[in-house]
Amino acid sequence: MDHRGRRQRLAQLLPDSLVLLLGHTATIRDYPADHHPFRQDASFRYFTGFDEPDAALLLDTSSGESTLFGVEPDLEDVVWHGPRPPLAERAAAAGADAYRPIGDLPEALAGRRPLTLPASRPSQRDSLEALVEDPSPSEDLVRAVAHLREVKDTDEIIEIEQAIGRAAELHAAAMAAITPGSEVAAVARRLGEVVAGSGGEWAYPLIFTTHGEVLHQFGHSGRMETGDLVLHDGGVTSDGGYASDITRTMPVSGSFDGRGEALYDIVIDAQSLALGMMRPGVAWRDVHHTVGRRVLEGFADLGLCNGDLDNAAERGAYGLVFPH
Repeated sequence: MDHRGRRQRLAQLLPDSLVLLLGHTATIRDYPADHHPFRQDASFRYFTGFDEPDAALLLDTSSGESTLFGVEPDLEDVVWHGPRPPLAERAAAAGADAYRPIGDLPEALAGRRPLTLPASRPSQRDSLEALVEDPSPSEDLVRAVAHLREVKDTDEIIEIEQAIGRAAELHAAAMAAITPGSEVAAVARRLGEVVAGSGGEWAYPLIFTTHGEVLHQFGHSGRMETGDLVLHDGGVTSDGGYASDITRTMPVSGSFDGRGEALYDIVIDAQSLALGMMRPGVAWRDVHHTVGRRVLEGFADLGLCNGDLDNAAERGAYGLVFPH
């Protein structure tokens, strides 16, 4: 991906500025060498491609020069995680013009007021507060980053399609594994094997449950029986860290019937309505509201709601069952 080109376009949008982008730190489990799987800050990775903890980027938009701050491997790092190239080599691979140890960042910022983005984690917020006098996010930087990231380039589209393709494989495997009497945990383990085999990683903890009324039900206890519906919310990353996030509800018996079938039809109708509305210039809010109104109509036909549907929709009543 053209990370240098992205930084150049950012510099054009913010002339005569100093931009500070912070990566994420590793989240420790019990001691420094034992941490949770690392997930880089999305905007930092977008502009650097640098997928390592404890890193930062300073971009001088006047000169266009970018300096990558990172960790130089020491003996302890090699013992725990194996050898890796020196910081100079890794920074060059990211297309940085210069590099410095992450410990030099306070000195590099002394007396300067860089533009920053909102912190995505408490640890990132703490770092910003320690580094700069005023850690308030820059609205100009936020708008510039959003402007660049909302239009996907060819490389990004390939990554997105890869992530979605891997999720499709995951959902197909789930449908094949669901049978009456199956343990939920057994299917969840099978899905983990599919993700590992795809070359990707979980985009977030798997939600696979017969209690779909709980938005984030991460437990995998219980058994699936005839008549149950299983909610499968599973996403997979691409090689470059882009994530899919697809949710489907599946009947354990293999086909919907009764009220389940009626609700399924309402959802399909709502989805078709949304897709038909999507075109340049249409506000997301209008799509959401129109689809919510259609969901209420379907509920009224089933006797699940009554009264003035226009008033109910205006007040967001569909949010009770349509929170996303």
